[in-house]
Amino acid sequence: MHHLLNLILGLILGVLAIALPGCSSIEMKMPANRFDSPEASGKTFKGHVDPVTIQGANHLTIVNDYTRVPPVTDSPQLSRSEVNYQFGAGMGLIDRLDMDVKIPASGPALIGLKYQLLGDTAAEAKPENISLAVTAAAGYGGDSGDSKQLLGNVASQFTMQEWSFDTAVIAGFRTMPWMLIFGGPFYTTYSVSGDITQPAGGSTNFHFAGIGNQLGLSGGAEFELKHILLKSSVSVAHANYNNANPITSVYGGFLFGIRW
Repeated sequence: MHHLLNLILGLILGVLAIALPGCSSIEMKMPANRFDSPEASGKTFKGHVDPVTIQGANHLTIVNDYTRVPPVTDSPQLSRSEVNYQFGAGMGLIDRLDMDVKIPASGPALIGLKYQLLGDTAAEAKPENISLAVTAAAGYGGDSGDSKQLLGNVASQFTMQEWSFDTAVIAGFRTMPWMLIFGGPFYTTYSVSGDITQPAGGSTNFHFAGIGNQLGLSGGAEFELKHILLKSSVSVAHANYNNANPITSVYGGFLFGIRW
């Protein structure tokens, strides 16, 4: 009986040792949907706030288990269909130039500009208005964590910095006074850098870094109900990070906003 209990305990600990390292991973999400309209607001300080954005994203696991000795820092993995949540807001600066901010639950926060090249702005747009705009955004994010010693792994800490640049071209057609169809290509780059510290037996540092990108095509619809703004988006995106298992897939998203 004693040997049987030891065997059962050993199996349980073995399963936990496999399952629990996922809780000590270093991760980031790469949003794949776009909701920007090609119509600028058309008036200074006229804008919107988007408290609820649910979007598809690629899930990037940079280090699978930073408590492992030593941690594996050169085998990142990408997976698809992760949901990412985001808060956003924007407003007009001048007639055809808007500024906005996007703060995702995971990944760099972005500050961007949109310039409308063609068509009437949202303040003047009527049915059959054709619009064209370009956007550019840049941002920074960071993450950190620590893990206590467990099941043979060591107490570890990590810090990570994330930088991003995003650009897009957006075309649109206003089908009705309250409905706009929009879409276009986008490109996003990511730069990640960080360090893992394992103090057991003297402090030991492990550095990790990488470059990622997404190239995609996004389309969607915008519905304007007085001060309520509803948007849907479908995107096809190709993602890559340090040339590790690049993936291409389809993603969907939804936005709820309030405009003034």
